[in-house]
Amino acid sequence: MQYEKFKKKICIGVTEDNELVFINLEIGSCNNEHFTITHDTYEGVIEEERGEEEARERLEDSDYWDELGFLNKDCFLNNFIDFKEVADHVINNDGWQNTNGEYYEIGEHEGETFYINFSSCGASIDDLKKEYKKLLITEEDKKTLIESDELHLKNFDKYTEADHKLLKKVIEIKNKYDAKELNDCENLIPLLLEDD
Repeated sequence: MQYEKFKKKICIGVTEDNELVFINLEIGSCNNEHFTITHDTYEGVIEEERGEEEARERLEDSDYWDELGFLNKDCFLNNFIDFKEVADHVINNDGWQNTNGEYYEIGEHEGETFYINFSSCGASIDDLKKEYKKLLITEEDKKTLIESDELHLKNFDKYTEADHKLLKKVIEIKNKYDAKELNDCENLIPLLLEDD
């Protein structure tokens, strides 16, 4: 059986641990005849000013540079390095977002620009199985997506009748929800900030 190729990213919701979870559904990745389900998870919402302050603190600390292997703790030349100048250079040229993790802009809330840290991705659907304080899909659809993990990377010519039936349900879910990106989730910032 042939299936039309597609690629769709759906925001699942916010977990009890303040994680923002997306599920990626695809048919035809790498031009193969299979279905894939993967996740992208983000956590740690931070306003831009606080993120830059934390990056500056880290960049001005010689231990940070030592951990990265750029310094030798016992070297007297470390005393001649102006780490404040180094921090200014890195932030002005590269931004603060990759110093404290891998932050991406999520949107604005109460006049502040907020960023969220990328925390994990891949074929594991464990994040989908977590408890959610805000679920943006139905429980039934969540259950179907979890079940569809058994189809991940399985070639269509190996599908049973039950597999085809399950994939058709996944395709219905794919058609039911709008594709989402981080900047589409700006309205979730207040929820992501809870308990911070």
